Parts: sequence; structure tokens; C-alpha cells
Amino acid sequence: MENNFLKVLKNANFNRLWGSQILSVFCAYMLNFALSYKLFTLTGKSLSVSLLYVFYYAPVYILGFFSGVFIDHFSRHRILLITNILQAICVLFYLFIGNNFWLIYAIIFVYSMIDQFYLPAESAYLPELVKKEELPVANSFFNFASFGGLFFGFVLGGPIMLAFGVNAPFYLASLFLWIAALSAFLLPQDTPPKDFHFLKQDFFVKTKEDILENLRFIWSRPKIYFSMLITLFFMMIVAMMAVILPAFGEQVLNINLLNISWIIIFPIAIGAILGAIGVEKRIGSTGKRKLIGLGGLICGLVLLAVYFLARLGESTLFLPENLVVIMLPLAAVLGFGVSLVMIPAQTLLQEETPNQIRGRVFGAQKLLQGIFLIIPTVFSAVLADILGVKVLLLVIGVLILSGTFLSFFYRNNHKPVLAIEKQQEKTEKV
Repeated sequence: MENNFLKVLKNANFNRLWGSQILSVFCAYMLNFALSYKLFTLTGKSLSVSLLYVFYYAPVYILGFFSGVFIDHFSRHRILLITNILQAICVLFYLFIGNNFWLIYAIIFVYSMIDQFYLPAESAYLPELVKKEELPVANSFFNFASFGGLFFGFVLGGPIMLAFGVNAPFYLASLFLWIAALSAFLLPQDTPPKDFHFLKQDFFVKTKEDILENLRFIWSRPKIYFSMLITLFFMMIVAMMAVILPAFGEQVLNINLLNISWIIIFPIAIGAILGAIGVEKRIGSTGKRKLIGLGGLICGLVLLAVYFLARLGESTLFLPENLVVIMLPLAAVLGFGVSLVMIPAQTLLQEETPNQIRGRVFGAQKLLQGIFLIIPTVFSAVLADILGVKVLLLVIGVLILSGTFLSFFYRNNHKPVLAIEKQQEKTEKV
């Protein structure tokens, strides 16, 4: 029998959406590297780099729920196409800003506003292109793309700038985003509801009603808010670790920062791939909740192990070179654990959300993502300076283990609160 990996890979429409995602994620991380480099060389301050993330996440507070409502009532195919085109144009404005770093923040703000429509539309569109039993595999491939984009975006950003000039990433990103737009254009047309029109006077009233209905739905479904909170919690943890990564490489591993990609990020990506394969094989027999718990336990224990090994590195009995060697498998195990958490949680969220409000739910997730990530992104570096990188690793490890422990206490019962759910319930009884 053909396994789900092959079925998903043979799905042409999935490949088009996945291709669009791969290019979009790669461009985002490559631009992140290029802009971080530009800001630091202009100001010489880490705070200016932190503000890059602040301006990126700020639009979430403005458009979080609104974008989800918009996506549920308009063609997701067109949203993906238009947002890719707008971002392809947007990145070219970086070529004309000179040394005005405030314009960098303005452009990243606009770029992120466009992202508020692209990302929820992508997540909401995926379940329409694959069968329900193929969703874990499809999410695995999207997880690959996230780690691959992170790895190749950061690793190739520097060499591209060295070989072709500091503006090369902006030209390349624009080209790739045009290709992503073409890939989105080839996706099948979807049919949005016809009972909602943007130009009607009751648009904002309808939007308010949809937002309140969305909140009631999320709160009434423990599986929904459980998977959403787990996903957001781990995104917060990843953001905290990303901020302290340079200090960890320099202070703990005593390595050239350019080697972080190979010593830490690359093994994490390999581990994530292996974890995704494991999820696909075990998600049916083991269950999503148990996989999430196991993944959280693995991640927490790995970070505690790194903390204690780093403490040993303070003595002459355990040199930083030895820790570098041990970090390779530990990073891979960490990536494995992250996959065990993120893929089942995202799959659970997609499976439990009706198609009619899927855009709103993922819009809410995007809004909460900004709330969860913006504070850790800004203050993790400060906390690392005050407490030390090693102590912060201990804190993060304890947070993960505590969150994993608490996750086992969520309840599974719910009552239908949406008209579509009530209708489905009546149909099932009949």
C-alpha cells in the first residue's frame, strides 16, 4: 500500500502550496539576516536588531482577528496570489533607503502586514488540498520547510552578500516571491461564501460578530485552545532561544558565530526531519496528545542537559571543545522533540476547526503569536545579560517541563456553539 508520504508528494496542488511556502520562508529568513546585518552595521547596537522583530510583530495586534475574518469570506487562492505579489514589490523598496534605518522598520512593518493575510490563508487552505489522514504528513513537510528556510536563509544569506553585494538578498527575495506568486496562481480556485461583501455598511458589524463567535468557539473546544497554546508556547521558547543563540555560541561553545548554523541549526533540522517521520508512523497508534507530551519532555531534558554540561565546561575537566562535539547529537534530539510537539499540535488544530471559520482561528493564532513572542524577543537578551546564558537555558528547560506537565490536565469535552456544528450534530444523530 502506498504510504501517505508518497501520496502527499504526488499531490500537485499540495506541491504548489508547499513550493510557495518554501520560497516565502526562505526569503523571510534571508531578509532577516540581511536586515539584521544592515541594522547592526548602521547603529552598532543589538537593540536596533531587537526592534526589527518588534516592528515585524506589531501588525499582529492590528490585523490579527480581522485578517482571519477576511480570509474566511474571500478566496484564499486570491489572497495567496496577491500577498506574494505585494511582498515581491515591497522588498525592492529596501534598495532605495540608503542608511535610514527607520525606513527599514517602516518597510518591515508593511511586509508583516501583508504576512498577516498570507500565513493564516496558507494554514487554512492546506486542509482543502489533502485528505484528513494525510494532514500529519502535509504538516511534516511544512515543518521541513520552516526548518529548511531557517537553515538555508541564515546560512546562505552571508555568502550571497559576500559574493554578489549587500543588496543581492533583496533582488533574490523579490524574484523568489514572484515565483511563489506563480505557484499560488496555479492552485485551484476556491469558492468563498456569497453572503458577505466588503463594501456593505454592515461589514464591521459582521466582523465583530464573527470575532466574538470565533472566541466562543475556541473557548468551547479544549482541543482547539490546547493545541493553540502548545504551539504558541513552543514558538515563544524558540524565539527566546534564537535571541540568546549568538551569546551561547560565543560564551559557552567558544566558537565563531558563523559556525552556529552547522553546529546547532543544521543538527536541529536533521532531528526535526527524523521527528516528522516518526510522527507520521506513530500518530495513529500513539495519539497526538502523548506525542506532544513526549516531545515536550525530550526538549526540556535536552536543555537541562546542555545547562549542566555548560556548568561542567567551567572547570578544566570539561573543555568547550568537548561540549561542541556533544552539542551535535543534543541539537538533533532537540529538533526531534520539537517535531513531536509542533506537528501533532498543528494537525489537531486543523482537524478540529470547521472549514467555515478556519481562517479566523488561524488569524487568532497569529494574533496570539505576536503577543507571546514580542516580549521574549525583546527581553531575552537582557535577561541573558543579567542572569547569564546558562541560567536562562535552565529557566527555559524548566518552563518546557512545567508546561508539558500542565498539558496533561486539559479536559476533552466540549459543546457545539456554532450553527454549522449544531447542524452537523443533528445530522449525526439522524
